[in-house]
Amino acid sequence: MMNRKFVSLFMLILLVGSSLSSKVETFSLRTYTSEHEALKNLISEYQIKGPLYQLVLERDNTLLLLTVVKKGVYSVGEIVEEEGKYSAYKLSSDVNISTSLSARWEFRTLEGEFFTISISKDKQSDTQVFFENLPIYASIFQGQVLNKREAELTNILRSYILKNVI
Repeated sequence: MMNRKFVSLFMLILLVGSSLSSKVETFSLRTYTSEHEALKNLISEYQIKGPLYQLVLERDNTLLLLTVVKKGVYSVGEIVEEEGKYSAYKLSSDVNISTSLSARWEFRTLEGEFFTISISKDKQSDTQVFFENLPIYASIFQGQVLNKREAELTNILRSYILKNVI
């Protein structure tokens, strides 16, 4: 009986703790007076050698970035604007597709929302967005969907904006 109470209490603590940690803590985020300065800091901090692309999603409230760390190496970041202050952060590890045809990986936004990005050198579906300068095709899917086929998913990436930071 005592063992059951202990297990129940432990599960409750685990459940409450995981729900509280669903949003990434933002109290110590470095902020800048302009988006340009926040992006310059991102480039400097992570030694990004290539361009940054703002990803235009179906929805307007999440500002994601595709960062070209160096040729064939990509990561995902995010721009956050709050009360006229800007921050830019790297959300994913670097993924190298220079020796493969494609890659797909999951990442989590600062708000705790999960997405999956798919990047390929060859066109895999009609809904992918083509990045002419790189050249790659990309899709973004809501949620953690690594094990699903791309044809079963809805691409929420609509276009991109090249961010001139230099």
